[in-house]
Amino acid sequence: MRTKLARVVLIVAAFTALCGALLAPGLARADDTELGATGGTISAVPAGDIRLDAETVQAVCFGSFAEYRVDFRFVNDGPARTVRLGFPFSSTDAGEHGTERPVGFQAWQGGRQLAVRAVAVGQPYSSHARGYFVHSAHFAHGSTTVTVSYLSQESGTALARKDGDATLAGGMASWFEYWLHTGATWKGPIGTAVVRYRFADTFHAIGLGLTAGLAAKGVPVTTPGYFRPFAGTLQWRLTDFEPAPVKGGEWWAPQKGSDIMVGFASTVWRRPKPMKWTASDRAATLAAGGPGSLQDGLLNTAWVAGPLADADHPWAEATFRRPRRLRELRILPGDNAYIAAFKKYGRPRTVTATFSDGSALTFHLKDAPVLQRFPVDITASTVRLTIDDIYPGTDYPAVAISEVEFGSAPAPGYARFADLLRDDRATGRLPAWAGPTGPGLVLASQPVEWQARQDAEAVSGGDLIGVDQYTAFPTDHAPFRQPASLGDIAAPGDARVVLPSADLVGKPTAVDSLSRWTYDVRYDSGVELLVDTKVARSSASSVLAELLTESKDLMPYADGRRLPYEVTTIGRRIVGVARAGTIPADSSDDGDSHVPAQVFWRDGTVTYHLYARTGAVSAAHLVTVARGMLEPVAGTAAAPASDADRSRPGHPWWWAAIMVAVLLVLSAVLYVRRLGRAAVHADESAR
Repeated sequence: MRTKLARVVLIVAAFTALCGALLAPGLARADDTELGATGGTISAVPAGDIRLDAETVQAVCFGSFAEYRVDFRFVNDGPARTVRLGFPFSSTDAGEHGTERPVGFQAWQGGRQLAVRAVAVGQPYSSHARGYFVHSAHFAHGSTTVTVSYLSQESGTALARKDGDATLAGGMASWFEYWLHTGATWKGPIGTAVVRYRFADTFHAIGLGLTAGLAAKGVPVTTPGYFRPFAGTLQWRLTDFEPAPVKGGEWWAPQKGSDIMVGFASTVWRRPKPMKWTASDRAATLAAGGPGSLQDGLLNTAWVAGPLADADHPWAEATFRRPRRLRELRILPGDNAYIAAFKKYGRPRTVTATFSDGSALTFHLKDAPVLQRFPVDITASTVRLTIDDIYPGTDYPAVAISEVEFGSAPAPGYARFADLLRDDRATGRLPAWAGPTGPGLVLASQPVEWQARQDAEAVSGGDLIGVDQYTAFPTDHAPFRQPASLGDIAAPGDARVVLPSADLVGKPTAVDSLSRWTYDVRYDSGVELLVDTKVARSSASSVLAELLTESKDLMPYADGRRLPYEVTTIGRRIVGVARAGTIPADSSDDGDSHVPAQVFWRDGTVTYHLYARTGAVSAAHLVTVARGMLEPVAGTAAAPASDADRSRPGHPWWWAAIMVAVLLVLSAVLYVRRLGRAAVHADESAR
């Protein structure tokens, strides 16, 4: 089971203030830049005839995240052209500048929503991944306006903010930042830049004005030169500002003298929780924190409720420590743990808020990963949020909400671009978006995000390909199990799915769907079949690749086997075969772990995993079942070979070469492990 995400994407470090770990990481925010490509790698390039004439950066800070609206006005002094714009983001280890991608990034030109792709630069899954949100815009001769909007997590470290020698109430050093140096690729200086941070009622921090001379070493401070046009606001105005050119790795880090930072001591993590969350029994959650994930301050975690039935309306209820006057309800819908997650899970379409006095209000949400605000005016001790209708997810029969806030006052809105350029005290009630909103963002890189694979395995309870040494029957823990039929598995339009013969497995006693593409069938013979019909969506490993991975961290079996499973070929498919085995308990275990016999393979976009539910079913019998499914019957054509787990017809030596290579690698791994153990024993003997 994933943590609330903890499914936490990507590079969010596990943390807790009590043990002094890092605060939730934030992310880099930066000017759009023009992009080119060198050797297929996307990069910033000089913009030629196009100037960044003016920009306004408006951010509203909430509990532990900020919502941004950034308006750019470009002037093209040359002929009309289409420009590929890139908004940089940098993912680094927690506590460093720029972590995690922004959430809900969207872009508009003249009120028209632009298609946006996330394009990685370098290693997309390393702890220092970098990339751009790429969108193309047509620049006619003259002026063009582009608007972007997104949410960002605050950054933080375990350091305490200090004012002189006094620790500021134990608050953790935190910051928001916006990069202007990435605007250096445009022609000439930035004509005018106005950067404004406003603070909503739920933003709790101290030390906003701490200067570098009073701060402890390594503690970020607010960029000097700001003024306060009104309460709860920090603002900078820059004219004819030309960021210094930056090259290499410095491009992906904040630049002193060019970029804006708001440093503060965050107290949100140590403050008593203002409310307690409970949820309906029907709301099966993947989140370790349950419905409390709705207000944990993390944008990339979510309360996930489901599966949903026709009469099933999951709810989550907040109980306040004392009655509160509420003026605004804020909801970030969907699961935003990784880019594809928003579409994979259902999103609330309508939500009814029922208050402690019995009154209720129904709210209609946009199908977009944006913070949506709804006016209310009521004093309540409890608020129950019931999901009445959803936008269905593509993969999972559940609905997700990332974050909820109850505002005691309406949060600030956004001023019009022209008004703010003209008047430092301009205000407005514009939303963060500048046109139609939607799920929008797609991942442009070819590999599927690793969290997507994690999700696909979580909903089936364990590995789609490979052996789970910790859980005998992973599907017993599948969170979204719903009744289905054999006809659902082979529905028209889906990939060709082959089911075993009743002569070999008997009659089905239970058929369930675990996701929209994953099914579990249990037979009266004691055989269980797990089928994923669109495994390409989760980028599941091949049998050989998984063998290499699992062999590195293999827990010792009682029978001394050196590999988690053996590999064979049936009907030109590579098949993994695991005999039943026992993993003896060590001092930290409750008892021995028993691993059932199992057989698994990948066939194009479909994976099959056979389990022996009883000791009477052997690995040899599962191989017989697999053979009946894989080997074509005389007079019929076999399914076309289309993936890495199939051999190439006419080249029998190809499989032999692969098998030899795999055995050589595994032998090397085992040899190195034996050398390591021998070195340890020798060292202990020497002592």
